[in-house]
Amino acid sequence: MPAVIIPATFTALIAGLKFWEDKKLLTEQQLKDRDEAINVVLEAAILTKGYLYNRRELNAEQDRGKEEELSHAWQKAANCIYRFDEQLFQSAQIKALGWADPREWVKAAQQNITVTLDTLIKQCEWLKSN
Repeated sequence: MPAVIIPATFTALIAGLKFWEDKKLLTEQQLKDRDEAINVVLEAAILTKGYLYNRRELNAEQDRGKEEELSHAWQKAANCIYRFDEQLFQSAQIKALGWADPREWVKAAQQNITVTLDTLIKQCEWLKSN
């Protein structure tokens, strides 16, 4: 049986198609990673909403242990979202610092920085849909 000779242009075409397929997979993985990071932010927001509801509506006492948990949840969220959205990272970082040390809320207010949960949730929803 004679040897099959593949023209160089055909080899280049195959290499090009493989490159685009690999690029597509990478993009899908990046989207998956971004969605997972957004979910970590949403989890922190949900934990925070629950805690604030208990404090405001049920007159629950301040719980520094729970606030430390919130601080860690927000720091985890900040770390996860860092490479996908700088603004959301900064907002999550402020939340982490504020729950760790309530004096950080005062500093943020003095710098005209407000980070509402509803705004963060809307930002996450926007990121997921775009």
